[in-house]
Amino acid sequence: MNEKTKEILEKFYTEKYKNPEVKPLYRKEILDVNLTNISATELSELCLTLGDGCGTKTFGNLILYFSALYDYMIENGYVKVNPFKTYEMLSFHVLYKEFAEKSSLVILYKEDIENIIDLIEDDTKTDEKDLKVLLLRGFFEGIPYIEYFADMKCENIDYKNRVINVTKGVTNKFSKEFFDALKRYEENTQIILHYDNSNKKSEIECNRIRFNNHLLKYNNRTSRGEYSIETDKKYRAYILRNIRKQMKEIVEIVKKEYDFEFTISDLAISGFLNYVYNNTNNYRLFVETCMKYRPMELIYLGKMYGMKNAKRLKYTCYVYVYKSKWYQEFLLDKTIPDEEKEKYAYAVSYTHLTLPTIRLV
Repeated sequence: MNEKTKEILEKFYTEKYKNPEVKPLYRKEILDVNLTNISATELSELCLTLGDGCGTKTFGNLILYFSALYDYMIENGYVKVNPFKTYEMLSFHVLYKEFAEKSSLVILYKEDIENIIDLIEDDTKTDEKDLKVLLLRGFFEGIPYIEYFADMKCENIDYKNRVINVTKGVTNKFSKEFFDALKRYEENTQIILHYDNSNKKSEIECNRIRFNNHLLKYNNRTSRGEYSIETDKKYRAYILRNIRKQMKEIVEIVKKEYDFEFTISDLAISGFLNYVYNNTNNYRLFVETCMKYRPMELIYLGKMYGMKNAKRLKYTCYVYVYKSKWYQEFLLDKTIPDEEKEKYAYAVSYTHLTLPTIRLV
């Protein structure tokens, strides 16, 4: 353990944070190095080591924490410059590019979704198939967060025009396939919602009807027997748990068949990038929009799509764009000058990029 680094981190968290018990940089890999005397290359390697297995948000927060730490070190005379603001290799876009090459994040396409749905339909051990298909299509087509799914009500849905008010100020059009899945789900859940053994509705049945205006429903039976949901908070908590449960089962089905995993975030970001590509309809313009040269357009599309923190969306997209088939097509296009390709490779020769897209075939 490097005593100097330990001393700096202790002071940093004590003086700068209200809750000094939360110390994301207080890790063995960091405590073993001297942060006042480390090269940019070594610091870059350290960030990537710490980011191994992280999601894009966690990795982005790691970089921000590191940069804030070096600002503190400058204020207190430990160092003269913040390497994250001085060296290109420690800038957001370069670190994200390196993170992309090392990460296991995947981007999915429409044909992948259809293949996964076929797996769900064919899996005879899978319960609640209609809900699984609805969630899969919904996350891919424009419902970017589980909270949006949990809070959605039937009054937010225009069945005639296939339009959904996803959240405040965000209205998206969904495919016929999504609305077909929604119809099947609603028809089958009505059996659950209105089933009652007696002539008199129980308290549980009344509560089910109370929440019938929500898009996602709940069953009244678990392995522990019947239960009732009396409040909006309990309803929401149940729905969120059920979404995670259903998505976990989908991931397990895919892993069994194709030997790779994806997250809800992978699915939602993939859907968003497909949405961006449909708006640009050109892989060259798509790359420009998602990368460095049209960030405001990407942020605008992100807001229209309902993504949170749209200003930071471009950094998340860096990772996924490098995995996309459209970026590979851009790199392979012989009509695009090498100099232009190198702009997007950020000082790393595009010929050295080996980022095969995982395909479900």
